[in-house]
Amino acid sequence: MDSTMSPGDCERYQDLLYSTLAHPHRRIVLRYLVRHPGPVPVSDLATEIELVEEGPPTGSASAGRGVSASLLGLYHVHVPKLVDAELVEFDPAESSVTLSTWAESVPLDSTVSHGLLGLPNSSRAESD
Repeated sequence: MDSTMSPGDCERYQDLLYSTLAHPHRRIVLRYLVRHPGPVPVSDLATEIELVEEGPPTGSASAGRGVSASLLGLYHVHVPKLVDAELVEFDPAESSVTLSTWAESVPLDSTVSHGLLGLPNSSRAESD
């Protein structure tokens, strides 16, 4: 995003940002990327979605199907929407996602009391 956006451009980006953050899977992805800087395999993000939604695996056969469905959703819906909002960068060769440099300027976890993702202010500093 350009730092010299017009007020109308800012309004449109805010709409895009809130629309992007409306789905819980995209918020889970962003929370994970804030805590794990650097490239993250899309498969790890699918596993994280299932852990957040279903809890630790119980060994049932349906657990693998949930990760597969999450993986499909990430590739075809959620990662492209996050890329369109310029919050992440996707490397198709490595099948990995990283938080974008632009996302660093969006208050995901910092400049507001709990950020847009509901993370405490210090979560980036405590990520290790």
